[in-house]
Amino acid sequence: MNDKEFEAFFGPLAEHSDYKRNDRITFMQDDKIYTGTIKWVARQASGREVDGRQAVYYAVQSDQKRTFPTIVFPCDIIEKK
Repeated sequence: MNDKEFEAFFGPLAEHSDYKRNDRITFMQDDKIYTGTIKWVARQASGREVDGRQAVYYAVQSDQKRTFPTIVFPCDIIEKK
């Protein structure tokens, strides 16, 4: 996907986040642990803030799932590789 397609599907690119595009992360979903690469960092459309910062989520290409990028929230990230 190109940037326009990512933005159309996942929403606008976040200006600030703890993790950046192309970072490798380990995350948990459905009681399983996965690794993958962040493809897009989206800001939540509601404009919600957490600790004075804009809330974000990540579109991650999982190494194990090999499907369309998975939405991962910051609280699901275990570590950065």
